[in-house]
This record gives sequence, C-alpha cells and structure tokens, in this order.
Amino acid sequence: MAIDTRTAARSETWAAASALRSAIGATLALAGYVLLPTFRAIVIAFLGGGDDTGYPRPADIPQNEWWGISGAIIFAVIGIGILLVATGVPGGPLTRTLGTIGGAGFLLCAGSVRGMWSFISANLTETGADVGAQTAAFWAVNIVGGGLLVAAGCTTAGWLLLLGLRGPRERTVGRAAGVALAIGAALIIVGELGPVILAAQFVFVLIFAILTVSFWRRARRMRQTSADA
Repeated sequence: MAIDTRTAARSETWAAASALRSAIGATLALAGYVLLPTFRAIVIAFLGGGDDTGYPRPADIPQNEWWGISGAIIFAVIGIGILLVATGVPGGPLTRTLGTIGGAGFLLCAGSVRGMWSFISANLTETGADVGAQTAAFWAVNIVGGGLLVAAGCTTAGWLLLLGLRGPRERTVGRAAGVALAIGAALIIVGELGPVILAAQFVFVLIFAILTVSFWRRARRMRQTSADA
C-alpha cells in the first residue's frame, strides 16, 4: 500500500510539472506572437522604414543586422514555447509529433531570419556579382525562410486542431476552449495557404491567449492535487 501511495504521489508530481511546463510554453508562444507584429510596427513608426524601404541589398545589412537578431529571438521564443506545450500536454502520437515539428519549424525560421541578416549574406558583395544578382541571391534566402514559416504555421495549426478536438475529452482544455482552438486552427490553415497569410498571426495570438489562461488554471489545479497527494 505504501508503495502504491508513493507511486501515485510521483505520478501527481510529474503531472503537475507537465502542466506547469505547458503553461509556461503557452505564455512564451503568446509573448512571441504579440511581439511579432508590435515590435515591427514600433520600429517602423519610431526609427524609420528599417527593412521596409524597398528590397534591401547585401550592402544594407551592416546597419540593419539587428533585424535578424530581433527576428531570430522572437521566432525562437515561439518555437520553444510550442515545444514546451507539445511535450507538456497529454496527447496521442500524432498530436505530439505535429506539435514538435511545428515548434522545431519555428526554430528553423529563427535561424533563417538570422542567416538572412548576417555577415554571411553581407559577404555577397565580395562575390563580384552585380547588385541585381546579389539582391536576388539575398532574397532567395528570404523565400526559403518564408516557406519554412508557412510549413511551421500549418503544422502548428494541425496540432492545435487536434488539441482542440481531443482536449475536452482529455480534460486539458474546456469544451468552449476546444471549439475556439479548432475553429482558429482551421482559419490559420486557410490563411497560411491563401492570400491572407499575415492575418494568421493574429489568430495565433487569440489561440495562445486562450491556451495561456487554460493551462495556468490547469497547472494550479494539478499543483493543488499534487500537494494533497
């Protein structure tokens, strides 16, 4: 009986730690998605056009390299947050796999953004190619990064869709939250694959706001259950 009690207590402690991890992850993802549009808007409003003044060239990178640093940090925060949630919330193999791929995809996006605005791209000026060829090569990196971003967004949306459908049954989210997740995930997929890709990021903000509230409530309940055990 004592062994069973200790096993149950360890199980409750592990569940509480997983719930806390998912709550922290949802908060990080929410923070990243809030920063994604607001940071850019603030910089453009107060510091000038930044990288919005036409198509930047490799020669423009040294004075704008901080775009790559800030973008990499924001996408990394999103990716880490999604990975924490994907590994902290109970779910089937497909759900967990999609969440892991989505989080890893955003980490790859972070590397792509940093690579575009780095000394590596700036060194295109040393190749001897004309300015047009340099700019084309520079923006080819951006196209690859855009593809990674779409793939990461769609994969994450698929994970959120399954989480919304399975969550109420597994008691990780409430019924209303599950419906919101499923609808929001469907809208994200349509946005990512359609002409309104930029609007999808605002749906992510709403979804991760819901998850942040739901998971912190769940973490509080699990902590109390662990303490009682």
